[in-house]
Amino acid sequence: MIDLSLFQANVANPTFISTAYAMLLAFLLGCLLAFTYEKTTAEIRLSHHFLQALILGAIVAATVMHAIGDSLARGLGMLGALAIIRFRTSINNPRNIIFMFAALATGIACGVYGFNAAFAGVLSFCGAAFLLRYSPFGKTQLQGSIRFKRDRMDPMDEKEIEAILLEFCKRIELRQLQLSIEEITERELFRYEYVTVMKPGMKEEDLLEKLLATRILFDVRISRKQQTEVL
Repeated sequence: MIDLSLFQANVANPTFISTAYAMLLAFLLGCLLAFTYEKTTAEIRLSHHFLQALILGAIVAATVMHAIGDSLARGLGMLGALAIIRFRTSINNPRNIIFMFAALATGIACGVYGFNAAFAGVLSFCGAAFLLRYSPFGKTQLQGSIRFKRDRMDPMDEKEIEAILLEFCKRIELRQLQLSIEEITERELFRYEYVTVMKPGMKEEDLLEKLLATRILFDVRISRKQQTEVL
C-alpha cells in the first residue's frame, strides 16, 4: 500500500508515483461527481460535454496545483496566464455551477495532496445531492401560466379571480395586466396573465371549467411545464 505520508514531504518536488496517484484520484472522484450529476438531475437532455467537463476539470485543477507547488512565483505566473483566457460559456443553472466548482475543488485538493479532504468532500457532496434529489426540495411541480380576458364592466374583481385560482394552485403571481379596446365592438377588456404552481393532484381541466363557469372570464388559455426544485 502507498504511504500517503510520503506525499506530504514531496509537495515542492513531487515524484512521478505521487503525481500519477493524485491524477488518478482526481479522475475517479470526478467520475463520481459526474455519476451523481447524471442520477440526480431532473433535466431530460443531459449534456455529455458537461459531464466530461466535470471529470476533466478535476484533472486540470490537480495539474495546475501540482505545477504551482509551494512557489509563489509560479502561482502569480499561472494567474497571469489564466487571465489571458476569457471564458465566455454561460451556465444558466446555478446547480451546474455548483457541480463545476465541486469538480475544481476536488482537483485542487488532490493537487496539494489533500486526499482526505478530497475524498470526504466528494462523498459528502454526492450524499447531499442524492438526499436533496429525493427530499421535498427535489419534487417535481407543475408550473405554468394562465391567460384570460374579462369585460371591464363586469363586476368580478381580482380578489374573486385569485380566490378561484387558489383553489387549484399552491402559488400564483400576476405577471401582466393590460387594458385594451376591441376594434370592432369597442369594448374595454382586461387581459390577465398569471404564473401558477398547481397543487398536487389538481388538474388544469378542472381549473379551466371553473373559470369558464363564471360566464365572465373568456378566452382562457392554460400552459404548463414541469419544473423540479433541486439545489
